[in-house]
Amino acid sequence: MNKRIKRIFYGFSALALSALLVVLFMPRASTVLADSFTLGNDATSRSQLDTRSNFTAVDTNHSAGMDGQIASFSYYATNSNPFRFVVVDNAGMIKWISDEVTPSTVPGANTYTPPSPVDVSTGDNVGLYFTSTGTIPYEATGAGAYYTPTDSGMPTTGATLTYEGSEGRTYSFAAYGSETTTPPPPPPPPPSVVNFPGFTYGQIDYTTGDLHRVVSFFAQSNRNTRPYLGNGTFIYKDANGDWYNVDIRYVAVQGSDTYFAGRVTDSSNADWKNQWLYAKVHDGGASGDQISGELMRGTEALLHFVRNSNLTDPSSGPFNVTSGDLMVVSGLNFNE
Repeated sequence: MNKRIKRIFYGFSALALSALLVVLFMPRASTVLADSFTLGNDATSRSQLDTRSNFTAVDTNHSAGMDGQIASFSYYATNSNPFRFVVVDNAGMIKWISDEVTPSTVPGANTYTPPSPVDVSTGDNVGLYFTSTGTIPYEATGAGAYYTPTDSGMPTTGATLTYEGSEGRTYSFAAYGSETTTPPPPPPPPPSVVNFPGFTYGQIDYTTGDLHRVVSFFAQSNRNTRPYLGNGTFIYKDANGDWYNVDIRYVAVQGSDTYFAGRVTDSSNADWKNQWLYAKVHDGGASGDQISGELMRGTEALLHFVRNSNLTDPSSGPFNVTSGDLMVVSGLNFNE
């Protein structure tokens, strides 16, 4: 599209605008279903048992693929030695540690239900702290299990573990939970910036490092007076064969810039699914278009809209568009 005719502000008639939106945007269902997940493995008998004591082991088989809450644990106990469950992020920081758990069925399968659901984020893992020698058996297969030295002490919430090493292990426990689906509140009064009605769309190519990326998207701010609500789609793919689709929920169109955020509904990488994309596109006219963005938790993406007065730019970018084109249209009166 010719950049010379990109800036359109007040000249559209209601009929022309309606026709353009019908072409660019097709409605879709907005219901988000709660997904269940399992961390760890299963509560079956396995042949090996830890002989160390007073140490922590973190099983990286089946990490959390979404933000959610753990409701219960199942585990197989070889003996009645007490132990604790821990939740650890991908940097080794302890996010939660359970009360002491003493098996009631030995040997055999047991369950543990924490007093309240345990929050987890995408990429978190469940681990075990053994006061004495091991209680829950394992096989020397599967993904790496990271362990601290003997007598390294019981971990505390907020501390970062110092690992001695890792080896392939599959421990006999599992954690069961579901995606966090609490809807965001009706937003508070708008901040000091003005969110002009409008929309943006385009299909663009850009390169970061040596990786070529292609994006197509359409984002429309809400027609009514509620600030920052919007809708649209965002489709990403790159030369590595990676891709993801985003259901846009929040949009702010301001002059030549559009900020938007939405949930990754499907992707080639399981770690991306159910994260949120917070992104910005800039219609740079003759000086060139730009795009920037980052994946984050849904609550973090929402806070960029309801609490920030300046809609801070995403951390990744901006990247210059090397081919294709995008258009930002603002200042339209949807109530005409």
